[in-house]
Amino acid sequence: SKNNLFFVDESYTIADISLFSYTHNMADKGGFSLHEFPEIQAWIKRIQKQPKHISIKDKNLLKTYPIDVSIL
Repeated sequence: SKNNLFFVDESYTIADISLFSYTHNMADKGGFSLHEFPEIQAWIKRIQKQPKHISIKDKNLLKTYPIDVSIL
């Protein structure tokens, strides 16, 4: 609903976490512009303001959360 702060209701849930990555990162790559959707842009900003949000563009991401490639 346009009136909800988050996808399901007024609370940040797993639905927001799941949809954020797809919506935020894949829209441009798929050739889909979000510029015509201010409600979605506002929702993205609310997600980015959540405690412990880590941007995929964070250059220190692997330093903060190292990946053990030996298990791959």
